[in-house]
Amino acid sequence: MDGVSQTDFLLGNQESSNREYVVTFVGPDVWSVKWRNMKVHFKAAEGTYSIVQTFTFPKVYDIKNDPSENYELWGNEGYAHTWVMEPVSKILDSLEASMVKFRNIAPGEEFEGYK
Repeated sequence: MDGVSQTDFLLGNQESSNREYVVTFVGPDVWSVKWRNMKVHFKAAEGTYSIVQTFTFPKVYDIKNDPSENYELWGNEGYAHTWVMEPVSKILDSLEASMVKFRNIAPGEEFEGYK
């Protein structure tokens, strides 16, 4: 959707992705940002019909060394990993600016292109 082709990566013709990050939305809300080997959760739910948890401080995981996300870094090691919020904030700021310029199309809207 963002115009960055991942075809060669997905077909195994390229070792790494053309993006360093993935932003996960549920509806209009950002739930998490995966950047390189770090993942930051702003919201979570245990299951489909569970209560949505919004965290006062985002949960941070090193998914390369902890792919199951069992060891939350800020809670276990203090705020030594706050540095990850700088690149994550830049990603979200860039995304927000892009969404102002290229807004989402409303369901049922007759879209006539961006001006």
